[in-house]
Amino acid sequence: MISRYFGISLPLDLTFDEGKLKHDLEVAEQFEFATHPLKYHDGSWTAINLIYAGGKNHYSHEGDLGYGVGEPIATEVLEACRYFKEVIAQFPGTIKMARLSALPPGGRIARHYDPVESADFDQLRIHIPIRSNPKQVVFHLGFKRQWWYPGRAWYGDFTLPHSVHNKADYTRVSMIIDLDLTDSAKRLFPDTYFSEKERKRREWFRAQTRSISWRLDQISKVRAA
Repeated sequence: MISRYFGISLPLDLTFDEGKLKHDLEVAEQFEFATHPLKYHDGSWTAINLIYAGGKNHYSHEGDLGYGVGEPIATEVLEACRYFKEVIAQFPGTIKMARLSALPPGGRIARHYDPVESADFDQLRIHIPIRSNPKQVVFHLGFKRQWWYPGRAWYGDFTLPHSVHNKADYTRVSMIIDLDLTDSAKRLFPDTYFSEKERKRREWFRAQTRSISWRLDQISKVRAA
């Protein structure tokens, strides 16, 4: 309930064919995934780009907010995946980056929060789980466990603390799409989502969860000393 109340995450009214998603994933997996360049994971988190600055396959976290240098264009991976193209085309506005994110069995992404990946900052981060099961993949966002099932588009406010632990015996893979919040993209959300009342509620919740996350980090540092 807390996820809906504070707008942490929302299922969007966009669903996709799971069989076709998995078929294109098998095509994409013929290319080399690269270790995610940021530090808040155990070294097992990998990714490969579908749309990125200059059409590069691998994410380097360069440029403005890590979106690379140059115009975002389709990579050779996306060109090989017909259904992925159809999926991405259903999202309105300019796609800043699209990629596949992979976490192997036992892999962990540590708790962290992103700077502006929130509708409140005019940035949308959409997840489409492809090979995943929320009963086996422990995903927390805003300290609330999320139950994002494959084949559906999910919006999450990633300026809130989030973490992942893959307890499954297979590699969990999701498509992640980053795009600007446009008037057409707003239509993916409930009418009340962008009201001043709801925005202020989310602002309060964001401050509280970040404060909790910071305190937990300080406790961990003291214990590790």
